[in-house]
Amino acid sequence: MAGNIVEQTRALHEDVERLEQSAVEFLLEEPKTYKESVNQSHKVAQVLDLINTKTDRLIEIYKDVDNSRKDGIAAISGDGDALFSEFYSKLRDVKDYHRRFPGIPISDPATISSQIHGSADVQFSAEECHGKYLDLHRFHDMYNNLPWIKGNPVDYFEYLARAFSFDESLSGKGKRYLEYLRELYEYTTDLTKRAQPLNDLEDTLRSFNREFDVLWENGQRNSETKPLDTTVEDTVDVERNIPRTYCLDCLRQFAKPSVFNGHLSGKKHKKSVQRSKPLEKETFLLEYKLQRLGELLQDQIASTKIHVETKLSRRYEDIAADLDDDDAEVLSDSDTDEEEEMTRRCITNYPVGWDGKPIPYWLYKLHGLGIEYKCEICGNTSYWGRRNFERHFQEYRHTFGMKCLGIPNTKHFNDITNINDALALWEKVKVDQANTGWNPEENEEFEDAEGNVMIKKTYLDLKRQGLAK
Repeated sequence: MAGNIVEQTRALHEDVERLEQSAVEFLLEEPKTYKESVNQSHKVAQVLDLINTKTDRLIEIYKDVDNSRKDGIAAISGDGDALFSEFYSKLRDVKDYHRRFPGIPISDPATISSQIHGSADVQFSAEECHGKYLDLHRFHDMYNNLPWIKGNPVDYFEYLARAFSFDESLSGKGKRYLEYLRELYEYTTDLTKRAQPLNDLEDTLRSFNREFDVLWENGQRNSETKPLDTTVEDTVDVERNIPRTYCLDCLRQFAKPSVFNGHLSGKKHKKSVQRSKPLEKETFLLEYKLQRLGELLQDQIASTKIHVETKLSRRYEDIAADLDDDDAEVLSDSDTDEEEEMTRRCITNYPVGWDGKPIPYWLYKLHGLGIEYKCEICGNTSYWGRRNFERHFQEYRHTFGMKCLGIPNTKHFNDITNINDALALWEKVKVDQANTGWNPEENEEFEDAEGNVMIKKTYLDLKRQGLAK
């Protein structure tokens, strides 16, 4: 076993050289599409990981903590009879090994490349388009549901400009905002790993942490901001129209500035400020790291803005022209079955995806897009697929039809498409509402001095007993 360490060292050096050659071969390939370019980067990244693993093993061998390398070299560098006896002993071991395991294939330099070729296909969503764009729709919804944004929602295009920009110095933003930052940060780091595999993300994030620690000690959030001021009066985002009577620490809106100013000196507000203190550093750290990650992804962000703007201004003629240009590519795709292609061409108004190309036939069948649903309230309009049918109940056409019938478009009338059925149900709803009118004894609520809320009857009983004030 002592002499084995020398052979292991030689084999590891050989593997490193082969891996370096494989990396060069991958880099010499000229990718024709963005997908091929990303896959090429992932292949090279996998090769580099293998090189690092084998190099770490070589470093351990050369450190020779257990003197195994020294013993191995001594075993093959003796003189006289000892040298020849050791040589013939190793030769017998080799012959015995091949006698017991005949027919083992010789390692081929191309084997590494073939293994990498088969394992470098990274998964992206359709909206991400192989890492070319960002898919921030979920975070756009979370952003619009933040307490101080809820009254002034922004569209997706404007959100793309704000997602990685944190210029305001708000002191307390609450747990919901922190949760939003955590999820956005998790997605951004994951996308960076998938879209830029050759970037050492872990080392980059560690450098971000070190930079932020220095700024935080100097009372700054980033290199361009003023020292942090944690007074409540500065927790106002004028640019984003956050009212000056909104308390970010307590997440409450006040009707008048006088009431708001009185709230600032209250015990509840001071407790909320103390509770939000531990969250401040994590909030600012995530904002700083997201801002820096946005710089790494600036090409993807710019491409996403252009892509979204293009989709908003696209006409049917543009989509049809793109389909004509891509006909040859679609028909030559080895993954497209000819029978499915013919079926799709025979279907009138076959739906297209976000990229203007026909969606896969299996997706068409999965969503039941061949099933027609008609709505009499919408003027006998046809809706294809259950999902589109359910969604149309909150759209303008159906809402306008209900308004013309004098019926509020509430959840009671979901799945009601017949006019007579809707009118009959509305009459029944009106009767039920009349029977369940306002009853002060059951619906009126009172609050005692300790803040306990109860119905009127219970409050009066406790007050007569002297238990409530």
